[in-house]
Amino acid sequence: MMEPLEDNKWKNIFWMLGYSTVIGLLLAVFSFIPGLIRFVFSLGALLLGIRFFGKYDSIGLRIGMIVLSVIFIVFFIMIGVIIMYANGMLDEVPA
Repeated sequence: MMEPLEDNKWKNIFWMLGYSTVIGLLLAVFSFIPGLIRFVFSLGALLLGIRFFGKYDSIGLRIGMIVLSVIFIVFFIMIGVIIMYANGMLDEVPA
């Protein structure tokens, strides 16, 4: 039988994973989109990070969120580059 604290721990880890995934996705999209609209994605990631840090004050969760966000950024950028390469979008040189 799980203790209530143990259940709360897994719930916090689930939310950390969710926040990290969304922040990583927003920052990956930020790196692909040209123009001023890209800063909306950066601002969204910043606001989600501030919300997470305000909600969870555990150092472990905060460090985990940052590390997982960086891992997800790299993962989503790799997926985006693979998709762009497969569609022939990387052959063009931007002006």
